[in-house]
Amino acid sequence: TALPSWMRQRRSFGKLIAAADGYVLQVHSLKPPAGPDDGAALLELDKAREWVDTAARFGRPFRVALPTYSYVAAFDPQGRVLGLSAEGPLLSWPQGIGLSAVRSDPEVLATLVRGWMRDRPRELTGLLWFRLPVEGERLNWSWPTLRAVMAGRTPRGEVRMAVRSSEPGLVEIDLINAGDAETAAPSPVRVRWKSATFLAADGLAGYRMDPPERSEVSFQRRWPVPLRPGERRTVAWLRFASPTEVHVELPRQAG
Repeated sequence: TALPSWMRQRRSFGKLIAAADGYVLQVHSLKPPAGPDDGAALLELDKAREWVDTAARFGRPFRVALPTYSYVAAFDPQGRVLGLSAEGPLLSWPQGIGLSAVRSDPEVLATLVRGWMRDRPRELTGLLWFRLPVEGERLNWSWPTLRAVMAGRTPRGEVRMAVRSSEPGLVEIDLINAGDAETAAPSPVRVRWKSATFLAADGLAGYRMDPPERSEVSFQRRWPVPLRPGERRTVAWLRFASPTEVHVELPRQAG
């Protein structure tokens, strides 16, 4: 595996890759963000294209390593980096610590792949993905997302809702991501009914209930709660005096 910075030493790099049948060019970086609001990314589209074009001019076959993972950077109140965390046990940071997620953007990667499918240097012989999805990972793409990006297609989240009634008078609201990309859970989730005696309700999984109005109650998301592709999550329940039909309204999703 070679890093783009190695190509600055043209003579030494040329000798190195001449000794192998091929090599892997890693175009993603672990450079930490400058601060909690930096918005850093693991891959920059223009730089990745530039590095591939530069590598091609050496005339040796190579493959490109692309990222699927994310990590979390922690900052103290003065904005200094305290550490990085990826997959593994959840870390408990002290109060006042700022956290920033540095992600592999599926839309950016799909744009890159789509461009190379149309036109790429002859020396670019394939793509490698770091890393393949594993069930239960929190900071890596899922298989549906990776399959879409590998085909050069931008994955999209698609949140749907389902209403369940496991016993008379009890209504439970589920959110389901039927798309192929992680997406934020919608907010608010509004529930309406026509004529019934409302007894109680509550939000779950990061949702809180607003004060109920006549024949309506809303559940607001308290913090960003992403839904992974294929995930189903119960976000609210309502209790009525008798079996009741409800209407659930989700906000329109962007994109």
